Amino acid sequence: MVKKISPEILRMKIGVSRREPHIRWNWERAEGLGMDGPERDNSLVRYHFVVLDDRRYRNRIMNMLANDLRDRGGAEEIRRIEETVKGSGYKYLFCSFDSPAGPGVLDWNPIKIPVIQDKNLYERVRKGAPGIEEYVANLYGG
Repeated sequence: MVKKISPEILRMKIGVSRREPHIRWNWERAEGLGMDGPERDNSLVRYHFVVLDDRRYRNRIMNMLANDLRDRGGAEEIRRIEETVKGSGYKYLFCSFDSPAGPGVLDWNPIKIPVIQDKNLYERVRKGAPGIEEYVANLYGG
C-alpha cells in the first residue's frame, strides 16, 4: 500500500495543493518496463503526466504535451486514466507515453499552471509492489 501524502506536506514540498490545477510529470528509460523480446527498444523514454484542471484544459494540455512529443520523434500512448480528485471539483488525467524524444525537449512555455517533476511518479516493476496507478490514486485521495 502506498502511503497517502497529506495536503500540508504536499504544499510544503511543491508549493501547490493537490486540489489546485497543476501538472505532475516524470520520465524514465522504457527498458525493462514489461517489454521483452525483439520489440523492446532501449532508446525509448517513458513519460508520465498527471494534469489536474477542469475538463477543457485537462484534455487540451495533455494533447499539447502528446503533440510536442510526436513532433520530436513520435509518441505511443501507454495508458490514459481519468479520475475525480477527492474534496475538489477537479479531475485528474493521467497518461503515459513512450517516445524516442529525450527529457529536456518538452516546451513548457505555453502552460500557465504549476509544473512539478515528481520523482515518485515511475513504474513499479517489483513483484507485489503497488503500481504507478495506485500511487497516483492515493496521491489524489483515491
